[in-house]
Amino acid sequence: MDEFGNIVGCKMHDFMHALAVKVSGSSLVTLDSKNKFLERKTRHVAIEDTDFVLADPTLSSKIGSMRTLFFQGKISHSESETTCLTESTLNAIFSNLKLLRTLDLQCQVFDVVPISISKLKRLRYLDLSENERIKKLPYRSITRLQNLHNLRLTGCWRLEELPRDIKKLVNLRHLEIQGCGCLTNPMTLSQFVVNADGGVMGDSGGLDELNGLNSLRGKLEIRGLVHGKDVESEYKTANLKDKQHLHTLELVWTCIGGEMVDDDTQLEGLEPHSNLKKLSMKYYGGVRLPNWLLSLTNLVNVM
Repeated sequence: MDEFGNIVGCKMHDFMHALAVKVSGSSLVTLDSKNKFLERKTRHVAIEDTDFVLADPTLSSKIGSMRTLFFQGKISHSESETTCLTESTLNAIFSNLKLLRTLDLQCQVFDVVPISISKLKRLRYLDLSENERIKKLPYRSITRLQNLHNLRLTGCWRLEELPRDIKKLVNLRHLEIQGCGCLTNPMTLSQFVVNADGGVMGDSGGLDELNGLNSLRGKLEIRGLVHGKDVESEYKTANLKDKQHLHTLELVWTCIGGEMVDDDTQLEGLEPHSNLKKLSMKYYGGVRLPNWLLSLTNLVNVM
């Protein structure tokens, strides 16, 4: 439970876990060296033995009704690996996963994410975390996943950039990239860094990238806000007022030492939704608070 009383996690007793597995029956299957049988009514699959995928040419025809797929064993999509899932194999698998909702590919050995992932039209949860070789995402494929709610990229430390059109993922609620140290214009559920010139047109990292992401929830930190520029209208393109699921907003301007600047007007363009509970402003150079502050009736903390 977080500081606002929201439940952020829970723990299941071993007995309840065993009962849930028993009740699920053949709809939930783990494929390993001991169990390589997959029924047509199976909906949720965890694959521990990757060799099974490579050795079974009929697998793609058995998975049409699958909703969840976890790869727990190591797989590879790298030309340098002697045993790997080839592009054609992944195309065959993804082409048949038309009903898939959850795909977990964390801790794998991908050089690149296959473009065939765009075929998973109903995908809601995609976990690519701890894939240390990935440098870029196939932007035309990822941004076609219009039903995606969760995208996890935590620990992809070589990742250099996110798709510029990520704003097209209008249903995205959680975007996690902690530990992605190579990103030059990071945008996450917890952090967004404005591009160097403070503008919003052209380059990635402009606040207009946030415009349509109204399903974001939790905490949002916007860093790199500029001082002394007439950018109120540009900052309005972030459309913070329509992000009703945010409970914390942190605004961080560039540090300019002891110099005084006029930031009063630009702050008006960063009006959040009235559901906001916590507001933090760092290195703000104005002398007065914004007019919209009184409309935040749920606010419990201002810093």
